[in-house]
Amino acid sequence: MRSKEVQVIPWVVSDSNFVRCPSQRLDPARTVFVGALHGMLNAEGLAHIMNDLFGGVVYAGIDTDKYKYPIGSGRVTFNNMKSYMKAVSAAFIEIKTPKFTKKVQVDPYLEDSMCSQCLTQPGPYFCRETMCFKYFCRSCWFWQHALEILKDHKPLMRNSKNSTTAAGL
Repeated sequence: MRSKEVQVIPWVVSDSNFVRCPSQRLDPARTVFVGALHGMLNAEGLAHIMNDLFGGVVYAGIDTDKYKYPIGSGRVTFNNMKSYMKAVSAAFIEIKTPKFTKKVQVDPYLEDSMCSQCLTQPGPYFCRETMCFKYFCRSCWFWQHALEILKDHKPLMRNSKNSTTAAGL
């Protein structure tokens, strides 16, 4: 039998959520998805890092599996659009600590939404580019992004309960 090194990272269930301002309403429109998180990073640590970088953090949560163990993603909610847009515009940030260095992705937190263009169809595609920054149905995505100036935009889609992915259109 081959031996293999493993790293055991203990997790305290209460480390999954951090609320800076309990009276603040958590607005999904000012919430980002954060992916590729290190298993040693708890919600409070994530909140402090994002607040230091972008300001205005009111909530951070680490996504967990059915056993309440972190799955490597989370959410951060801001109290203002400026901080939210700074975080989304960053797209990736590098977190350096004495114990680890990790590059994490930052995307808009996607919800089930109607197409912002036609307002009649579900809008599973989200354009994160600031000139668009809205949800589209498939038809409206192709119609809108046929314009030369928008052709390079890549849609984001929810691919599971909490994560986002670039759609392969």
